[in-house]
Amino acid sequence: NLDEKAGSAAQQGKRPRTSLRCEVGAMSECGIRESNEDSYIISHDLSAAFSGWRDHQDGSSSLFDAEHYGLFAIFDGHCGNHAARYATEKLPGLLFDEYKKLAQNANSNKGTMQEQAEAMLTGAIQRLDEAFCTLCYAGGRDWESGATALAVLLVDDLMTVANLGDSRGVMCISREHDKESSNEDQWFTLEDNAVSGDSEVGVLNNRIVWKEITSVHSPGREDERERIESANGWITTETEIPISQLQRIDFLDADVVEILRRCFSDRFDDSDPSADVHRAGKQCHAEPGRLLHISRVCGELAVSRAIGDRDFKAAFNRDMGVESDDHGESENMDETGWESPLFLPYPDEHSRRFEGDLVSNFPEFQHHRAGADGHSNEFL
Repeated sequence: NLDEKAGSAAQQGKRPRTSLRCEVGAMSECGIRESNEDSYIISHDLSAAFSGWRDHQDGSSSLFDAEHYGLFAIFDGHCGNHAARYATEKLPGLLFDEYKKLAQNANSNKGTMQEQAEAMLTGAIQRLDEAFCTLCYAGGRDWESGATALAVLLVDDLMTVANLGDSRGVMCISREHDKESSNEDQWFTLEDNAVSGDSEVGVLNNRIVWKEITSVHSPGREDERERIESANGWITTETEIPISQLQRIDFLDADVVEILRRCFSDRFDDSDPSADVHRAGKQCHAEPGRLLHISRVCGELAVSRAIGDRDFKAAFNRDMGVESDDHGESENMDETGWESPLFLPYPDEHSRRFEGDLVSNFPEFQHHRAGADGHSNEFL
């Protein structure tokens, strides 16, 4: 909802302020593993968490000329919980450092707000990754863990989504029919023009739509495969049927029954009007019984971008396999690249050396303006 000051601000040529009303919920369960490897960040107001976020000692105004900053993030860990926990503890502070760095840069204000938000998040995530990878072997540690990241930086009404790995983000909104554009831009209808049980005025004129707001970083993605192979890596692919998942399904749970009904609606009686609810929509990623095609970096890791996973990154393995002679000088100086400390299933005639990062720490971004005209009840 627009703040009452928005109208006057627009008349003065300033960007209108918005007052967003947000509700945030979080749940994290251990699942079948021995320990929970995931973590999350909920920070409604970064300017309250870090003094000086809005104003600087030199009296200059906020970098974005914004009133509200929020940070929300999910870290999905693997091979241990170290990376996810470290990210939760360190990302907010690193993001503030990047904010101050941009504020001190005379050229920073030349970019758009979207470009500035991307620069902040990119710098914070890459510094986070470098610090964690260094920590993994410091002080006798032997950590091999990593984590995917899905982070949202909220600056007034601009939502910048940063994705690193295979975590998925979904945006859902209630949109007025007369506000829709001809280009749907990958929006899908959740239900057929209905919000059951809601009698609010005008709700029947709205349509609930959704779309994915992340691009999964899988080794099987064409551009990711090309990057890995150019670093002298390779991709393996496994195919399996997730029969074991059925053992953990509660068939008496109403939500489970609804999901199964949607996934197998094409097998229902055509005379049943409920059979068409999901048939025209996008195929469900979690469809039970489907074949899973799992691509792995060098036969090991099923994600191609992540925080951590030090053994797959060039900067932390440059000296692996390089021996010194009696005078302390390195041998094999004519060899380039780096060796992995892992026992990998190398293809025949592979040099066992890599020329760049097999797992990247560079995030991808999407942007969304919250509270757009004709949009309501936005959910991420």
